[in-house]
Amino acid sequence: MNSANGSLNNSAQKAAMTLSLSAGVLLCFVKGYALWLTDSSAVLSDAAESVVHLIALAFAAYSLRISSKPADDDHNYGHGKVAFFSAGFEGAVILGTAILVFWIAIKTLIYGGRVEVSILGQILVGAAGLINGCLGMWLIRQGKKAKSLILEANGRHLLTDGWTSGAALLALLLIQFTGQNWWDPILAILITIHLIVSGVKLISVSVSGLMDEVEPEIKQKFEKILDEECTLFSMSWHHLRIRPNGNGYFVDLHLLFPQGTSLRKAHNDATHFELAFVKRTEGRADVHTHLEPLEDHDEYGHSEEFSKKHLDLN
Repeated sequence: MNSANGSLNNSAQKAAMTLSLSAGVLLCFVKGYALWLTDSSAVLSDAAESVVHLIALAFAAYSLRISSKPADDDHNYGHGKVAFFSAGFEGAVILGTAILVFWIAIKTLIYGGRVEVSILGQILVGAAGLINGCLGMWLIRQGKKAKSLILEANGRHLLTDGWTSGAALLALLLIQFTGQNWWDPILAILITIHLIVSGVKLISVSVSGLMDEVEPEIKQKFEKILDEECTLFSMSWHHLRIRPNGNGYFVDLHLLFPQGTSLRKAHNDATHFELAFVKRTEGRADVHTHLEPLEDHDEYGHSEEFSKKHLDLN
């Protein structure tokens, strides 16, 4: 049952990524044509962001294929952390492109430039923004549903792309109605600032994941589940550790059993506890437990004196 669901989940993610790639290729041509019609710095920012997004999409599609692979002898904990590399790569590419376009916009603002008023160009930019916005919101929902950082990051990038198209369209409309070309570099600069913020956020997500930073709300949620489930099995817990893996979390902890509990019962209760924990976290947790006696667990395996005495550590 779980394997079938996993295959279905992976298939849905790959289908969503394929749709995103197809839309990305099409919109790159659309925005390129709009740029040729208008010669606008704001549209250049928008078009450049789409090209960057297409490059990032290709890397994200590759990462998605890698992340779906099961654990093997060389990757005992699976391949899910590639999602953090994907988010970091996408953020870095966005940031680099935004800085380049920001420089072009500043030059245009200083030395001037002329934008061609084109109704067709406005229609193309507006349509591209609408498509990217809708597709981005859909991918964010799919990413949250599938617990996929790769899809969610891709969706947020598309949503950002939609906002940049909206700003570019606004620049074209302002120029048309006011006749002032300086609206173009001003809106281009605002677009690039937005892109820089988006890029930095993605890089931050990447670094946090690679450094095993855990969101406080996730830790609180897991601790609440532990308290409730351990009560049902008449045991307690401590030494909880959580590591994000891109698609979920690795969780290990110590379970404390009353004195006199047989190894068979402790193991049986721990197994049922692990299954219940995984179910309540919607399959996002890979749980490993260590069993200890409640009364004297501090003596065994945790004190420095015990370690030196029994493991001969210097």
